[in-house]
Amino acid sequence: MREVRKLAGQTLVYGLGTMIPRFLNYAVMTPFYTRIFYKELGQYGVITELYAWMAILLVVLTYGMETGFFRFAQNREDADKVYSTALVSLLITSVLFIVIVNVFIVPVSALMNYRSNHDYIRMLSGIVAIDAFTAIPFARLRRENRPVIFSTIKIINVLLQSDWLYFCLK
Repeated sequence: MREVRKLAGQTLVYGLGTMIPRFLNYAVMTPFYTRIFYKELGQYGVITELYAWMAILLVVLTYGMETGFFRFAQNREDADKVYSTALVSLLITSVLFIVIVNVFIVPVSALMNYRSNHDYIRMLSGIVAIDAFTAIPFARLRRENRPVIFSTIKIINVLLQSDWLYFCLK
């Protein structure tokens, strides 16, 4: 019975750590996006399209490393080595992604039909790279059964990114 309570408690905290940031992102940013992108007819779809790109790119940039971390960190002795290897790997590919996008910003923007909005693509690359890199630290918190810290950091992360986007697009 004790394990069921622990599971229920962690499920609640991890669930809130996922739902609250999504709600905050919607509640805080939707009025802002609507006001900014309403100025030009039909421009609000930009946000939806960029979120779709984010989802696809996040899958590519994490390349299953989170699942691999859980698989290979089962042995306590190897956990730190697996963590550092995964973290360094994601750091290198995330930084490389940002550099490549910024070096080739004109063709990438043209490919995505944002020729006149290079800043959108730069912000997209930064957010995706940060999310990809932080996948392993969040996986480590889950592995170590630290749901409160996990959820708190997730919520703070969304608030900081929302403020950063608000400042950049204002």
